[in-house]
Amino acid sequence: MKILYVTPRYYPHIGGVEYVVKSVAERLVKLGHEVYVITGEPNVNTCKEENINGVHIIRWPTWAPNEAYHVPKKAYKLKKILESLIKRSDIIHIHSVHAVLSYIAWGVLTKYKGRVKLVITPHYHGRGHTFIRDISWRFWRRCTMKMFKTADVIHVASVHEEFLIRKDYNVKSIVIEHGVDEDVLKYSWKPSDYILYAGRIERYKNIDRLARIVCILRDEYNYNLKLRIVGNGSYRNILRAKLDNMMLEYVMENFKPRRTYLEILSQARLLGNLSMREAFSIVVNEANAMGVPTIIAKPWGINFAHRPRVLVIEVNEDDRHIAKKICEFLERAREEPKPRVCTWDLIVRKYLSKLY
Repeated sequence: MKILYVTPRYYPHIGGVEYVVKSVAERLVKLGHEVYVITGEPNVNTCKEENINGVHIIRWPTWAPNEAYHVPKKAYKLKKILESLIKRSDIIHIHSVHAVLSYIAWGVLTKYKGRVKLVITPHYHGRGHTFIRDISWRFWRRCTMKMFKTADVIHVASVHEEFLIRKDYNVKSIVIEHGVDEDVLKYSWKPSDYILYAGRIERYKNIDRLARIVCILRDEYNYNLKLRIVGNGSYRNILRAKLDNMMLEYVMENFKPRRTYLEILSQARLLGNLSMREAFSIVVNEANAMGVPTIIAKPWGINFAHRPRVLVIEVNEDDRHIAKKICEFLERAREEPKPRVCTWDLIVRKYLSKLY
């Protein structure tokens, strides 16, 4: 098949959507399919083309303030390139309905409805991540509604995302979880002296709340643990100031090379992600595959609730109550089996049979 992916950003940019598209695209190439990716690139002024591991990538200049919106520059020229790509494709797979780039690609595709199959993976959280983005969603939801109504298949990564799509848009979707790379399976949990957060550093991620819980574990339960943060984002400097005021031992680092990141993850005493809004957490998936005990928040956390070594909490629970739960959880987690997590090879087979 000839498959075209539309995504706001692509490797070497770091992020969940970027990782998912790369993981699937490269495996499809190995299976003999022809794969193109058209993606936004805020760091260029003209279109750039390259080939990475057999995937043909077209990077289109976009306006992306605070890594959001992904509005294409010279949209009329982009539409011509999209038309050329769509005419020779069998599948168009759009990732992320949060990006203007995705909506423009969908608009071009409507001219060829019936000639190609449209698959949408929305990465939908239910609302925006900031006050302004939340307001803009009142308008943008009408645009995404049009996209969903014309899709041949809507793919979601979790039961919570499936619930949100059904509730907000009244459309059906197919749940296929994300996978892990085979390199993750080489690592096993070897606990060290830190609780880890890895990912985007944004207000809604609740990292400062995780820090308060680490302080309680230290002061009231004699856990000699520090907080280790790996990532970057708009909330980084504010978070650093808050952590300094807590008198907490912590380390804050930028995103790491793959092998270094996996080593850090495997040695965490606990992975914490108390984010209020997620579609699916790749980091949680990788921690589960290694057997690293993980604490996550409802409602999105229910997707992982059936797995051992996972503690799901309510966001409105008292910090001390959560700290007590973590103490009990760490005691029993060591005795629980390692969760079973699918590799991307198996997930791609599911894509081919259920989505394409």
